Amino acid sequence: MASTKEQQTENATQPGMAVSEAKTAFEMLEGRLSALGRDELLPVRVDIQLVAAVAHSLAHRDSAKVRRERLERLAAAGMFDMKHLDDLLLLALAAWHARRQQLQQEALASQAAVTELVVKGAQQLRARMLRVLEHCFADDPKVGPELVAIRAGTGYQDLANDLLAVADLYDDPAIYAVVQRDPVHYRASDPAAARDAAAAIFTGIGQTSEGEAARWTELTQRAWTLLSRSYDELRAAGRFAFRHDEDVEMTYPSLISVVRAAPTRAAAAPAVAPHVPPAAAPATAAPVAAAPHGSPATP
Repeated sequence: MASTKEQQTENATQPGMAVSEAKTAFEMLEGRLSALGRDELLPVRVDIQLVAAVAHSLAHRDSAKVRRERLERLAAAGMFDMKHLDDLLLLALAAWHARRQQLQQEALASQAAVTELVVKGAQQLRARMLRVLEHCFADDPKVGPELVAIRAGTGYQDLANDLLAVADLYDDPAIYAVVQRDPVHYRASDPAAARDAAAAIFTGIGQTSEGEAARWTELTQRAWTLLSRSYDELRAAGRFAFRHDEDVEMTYPSLISVVRAAPTRAAAAPAVAPHVPPAAAPATAAPVAAAPHGSPATP
């Protein structure tokens, strides 16, 4: 067991997330991000800046001497690759930077017209589709958290992404088999209408196939894809390595679940990241990292 003095020393030296660090991390990883095939990319259904802050905090916690040594023993047995822990620190910073740039470009592009008629229709469509999905799947362990994340969205960017997300859910064969039986709110034309509305919003805010906004939107998705992969590997290893020492359901949470504790995606860079449960002794825990200084608000 690490002494109290050792724990205090390790915790005291934990670096925070800084804007300059995030930019540097992104530049280091940009080649890897660009190398991903489009078919590998994961849909973004979480608040990237909140997820990045949580992942960064967890990676620092597990980089502390006692916890790292436990994970290294798993790696020596061929059960874990330590690059996932080391990568996660950089990936969290890179993802935060990419999302920050995306938001800035969206703000610059938001002067372009997104008509009130388009927005109102899109909001009504999103609400109707969510009503059907929540009626049928609110308690579903897989779909339920996605619906919570979708409903938390604010701003044009989130509205467009949410429309694409609910359209994808409607198109899932298992989900379709249930929702199409709703005699009141289900409309077969809604998925296509949702994609059309999303395209209209993206066009209005300048996120068509060309331009900086589109580039940073895709880079954010690429960063999320790699971050998610490395976190999932660390989560699986940690839940095994520390299963007798702590409640691993709490200390290695789903990123979607821990982020949905936040009230809204409108606070993408809070003064303190969402609460991450500390690890129990004998593992050394580090405090939740503060969100990077100078963070913009999510639209």
